[in-house]
Amino acid sequence: MNARTHHYETEEQAAVAWNTRSLRVLASETAAERDRLKVVNEQLVEVLEMAAEHCAMFVRPTNEEEALAENIRAALVEARKP
Repeated sequence: MNARTHHYETEEQAAVAWNTRSLRVLASETAAERDRLKVVNEQLVEVLEMAAEHCAMFVRPTNEEEALAENIRAALVEARKP
């Protein structure tokens, strides 16, 4: 019996335990990355909103530009949904 299986009756049990631990670590890392990306996404949304407000102070948009802005605002609302 090798060091990897000394707590288990079979090599298969050791492999299952090892894979289970590996999957738990991966799931934890994935969740942390997802949470980090949510924060980054929220920051990007805020920057885009500030940029849109800033541009609106100096330029009167055309109807086409206003329609595009509405589409962007709708996309930002969708981006904030969980």
